[in-house]
Amino acid sequence: MLSYIKQSSILILLYVFLSMPHASIAMWTPPEDSNYEELITDLSQKINDKSAEPEDYFQYASILYQGLNDDKDHCAARDYFLIAADTGHIESMYEFAHMCDHAEGGDQDLRMARHYYKKAADHDHYKATHNYACMCLDGDGGKKDYPEAFKYFKKSVEYTDDFNVSWYNYASMCNSSEYGLQNPEEALKYFKKTADLGHAGAMYNYAIMRFNSDLNPQHIEEAPNLVEARLYLSGAAARNHRNAAFALALMQFNGQGGPKDKDASRINFTKAHELGHPQAMPMFLQLNGLFVLPIDHNQIQ
Repeated sequence: MLSYIKQSSILILLYVFLSMPHASIAMWTPPEDSNYEELITDLSQKINDKSAEPEDYFQYASILYQGLNDDKDHCAARDYFLIAADTGHIESMYEFAHMCDHAEGGDQDLRMARHYYKKAADHDHYKATHNYACMCLDGDGGKKDYPEAFKYFKKSVEYTDDFNVSWYNYASMCNSSEYGLQNPEEALKYFKKTADLGHAGAMYNYAIMRFNSDLNPQHIEEAPNLVEARLYLSGAAARNHRNAAFALALMQFNGQGGPKDKDASRINFTKAHELGHPQAMPMFLQLNGLFVLPIDHNQIQ
């Protein structure tokens, strides 16, 4: 997961951090002009006389979950989501999986969560697809399965243009040698898409990939990819990404992707240090001839 790039005898660390939050629940709600009492009575009657359709079970479970009938009942909601899921209701598959995942309405059951996320994912539910991929990657509810995680992250990024967590995770897998699934072109594409939405980790990783693609010691100030790398590192550093602040300080000190700027370099070394980067201050002192200290690059995080 870790690799180094070198320019002018200065090491910058590429650290790919896979952030794996699961997509949240998105519950159905009745239309604003609904008469809740009549709706609940009608759904209850259908359930009692065995005439309810899968959508009826889903709506009733949603009402119980949200407490629209005055009292929340997550336990019963989980049961009714399961009934609907087992009759093929896709959104109920996701809702039931999410409740199992987060111990709502009963004990946490990651095995069941993984199973029902996959069922929904295989019906093109994009949030379920993302969550199932996360569980395969992390080994939650079963064994770690990197090819399966990669497959479903790829499906997830193809489903939607507004779910940037999947973009970042997919790009990270494409960019890491750990999984044996490297695809630098896809990594670059999806890091940039996520970076342009303000994701600091994506800004950092995109910048490092641009840095790696344009190392030219004779033109380090004007090289277009280095200019872009410096720009994206600035964005990530402004969002308190400590590795970005450290890398930006090195580029400013060396004049990579722009003019040398020792004052700005000092500010960003200080910022990286304050954010907890263990090598920021020793590197700053060493580069400025103030103190010579061997750098242990294995400690860089």
